[in-house]
Amino acid sequence: MHRPQIRVVKSNRGFLLVTALWAAVVAITLLQVSIARGTVELKSVERSIQQTLAFQRAEGTMDAALQSFFTSTDPASWAGCDGVKPDYVPGYTTSSCFVNPLSNPIVVSGGPAKKITVQAFAPTSANPTATRRIQVLAQYPESDFTLPIAADQQIVLLGNALVDGYDSGGVGNPYAFTGDLNGMIRTNGTSSVSTSEAIRLRQDALVYGDAIVGYGGSQASFSLASGAAILGTTFGNPPAGNPNLNCAIPGRCVTTSSSAMPTFDSVTLPTTSAPSGPAINLTGCTVASPPVVYTAPFNFSSITTGQYCKVILQGDGIVNLSLLDLSGSNDLTFNGNIQLQTGSLTVGQWGTIDVGANYSAEVYVNGNVNLMGQTYVNENTKQPKKFSLKVKRNIAITNQTVQLDQNNLFYGTIYAPDAIPASSGTFIVTIAGSAHVFGAIVGKVVQVNQYGQVHYDINLASGGGGSGGSSSRRILSWRDCVSDSDCPAN
Repeated sequence: MHRPQIRVVKSNRGFLLVTALWAAVVAITLLQVSIARGTVELKSVERSIQQTLAFQRAEGTMDAALQSFFTSTDPASWAGCDGVKPDYVPGYTTSSCFVNPLSNPIVVSGGPAKKITVQAFAPTSANPTATRRIQVLAQYPESDFTLPIAADQQIVLLGNALVDGYDSGGVGNPYAFTGDLNGMIRTNGTSSVSTSEAIRLRQDALVYGDAIVGYGGSQASFSLASGAAILGTTFGNPPAGNPNLNCAIPGRCVTTSSSAMPTFDSVTLPTTSAPSGPAINLTGCTVASPPVVYTAPFNFSSITTGQYCKVILQGDGIVNLSLLDLSGSNDLTFNGNIQLQTGSLTVGQWGTIDVGANYSAEVYVNGNVNLMGQTYVNENTKQPKKFSLKVKRNIAITNQTVQLDQNNLFYGTIYAPDAIPASSGTFIVTIAGSAHVFGAIVGKVVQVNQYGQVHYDINLASGGGGSGGSSSRRILSWRDCVSDSDCPAN
């Protein structure tokens, strides 16, 4: 009677055992599938990481290539990306950079442009072919400051004045005299009338570079007194590389085509609104007084100071003033990317204008500028690209002046053309005796007095518009090159 019951129990046990074995097989299979899938996903993630690293490397190398492209003044060096191959990701191979042949430049409105392609590698044992390519169409920015002095009418250098060039490296390297011929000066003027010649050098004045007068001028448009010299070596009719110049005497060149004459646009003010807000009048300052800080957004109509006052403008924005008068020994610091517009500008003896290390400043003046003796402008950074003085011709002022007095140190650019046709009166930029400008000057008439010096920073040629143009690089387009066909060379 009991045996059938025993057989039933054994049968149930067998069924459970088989079921358990099948379940184990299924579980193991699922685990294997899961492991395989996880391995595939891990490899996929690793490949994605490697592609991301390669893309980041390509971006980094592109930045370096663009830096080389935009800081160069010589088009031949646009192909020089091989010299900038930073290892942005330790342990990975160096990126490479390609630039279109110079024989096939791309010309767009506003200046020449080039296609730059970079390819970055980020190989590992799991993904030995991880690469990314990026292509950028970049425009070389035009600059109003390709020469130390450019004038629409006349350039005058009095006794022992000096014009030359140097290289700040874009980081404030100090000036050092090298004798290089980067001190070319140019005017559109053509006058040969005695005492009003287009380029007029008095006793012992020196120009370390060529000098160019305008279309219709002649060698009589130059006047050099005893000991004065234009040390440029350009000679020929026409000189090699420039069919629009005739240099019958080495270094003294005459423009032979009216279309080759430079044009100087009028200064465009940041705002046409009238100044508003309270007038700030700081008095009672002492040498020990702490600075007074004004933070963006700025809302005051004028700033005047007594002696020893310190003013800090903090933050980015536009400051719109009717008057900026720092007549005493005062300090003004720009701690932000600021455009300051004022009806007139005065900085007193021993005054300073500083620019914060990470910022740049543009000062627009719709009137006269007077920087009194021993004024120091942007001397703290010694980077001319960081400070620009832009002076608009004001026809309400008959004889408008931009005056840098004796012993000033000015690191920056001065843009003060007279873009008003046949305007009456005078508009003169004057660099007084023993003053030094490290940067460049554009004006209607530019005069450097006895022992005054203009030292041209060659880094300015790579960008910086005096009339409101930007010194920043301009990227016209870019693309991620998934395949070679995505990024054609031309």
